[in-house]
Amino acid sequence: MAEPPEERWQSSPETRALLFTDFYGEPAEPDDVFADALDGGYVERTPALIAILQDDSADPAERLRACVALTSWADPAGYGAVITAAAAPDDVVWRRQSYDRFFGQDDTFGQLADAVGASR
Repeated sequence: MAEPPEERWQSSPETRALLFTDFYGEPAEPDDVFADALDGGYVERTPALIAILQDDSADPAERLRACVALTSWADPAGYGAVITAAAAPDDVVWRRQSYDRFFGQDDTFGQLADAVGASR
């Protein structure tokens, strides 16, 4: 008997509006939103992303995405979260929220490193 498929992660409506919607109100991938915002236009989304990042009860995957966005946009809250994560990577709430299937390992820190590299 085949095993049931794993339940796919679903973002909250708030996170969909912040990171899965482009600046024209159209559906978008978070990486595209991160890149588009490097040229500005993200400022109104920053306070809500900081709130998600700092909310201990928020979904860990959403906190990771908020951190990646903020770090990409060179926001101090994003950089602070990366520094904290680097100091204690095994204790960070979003550990194992992103997985590199090619290498078979957690890649959350790699995402954060890429965000730092993309920031200005």
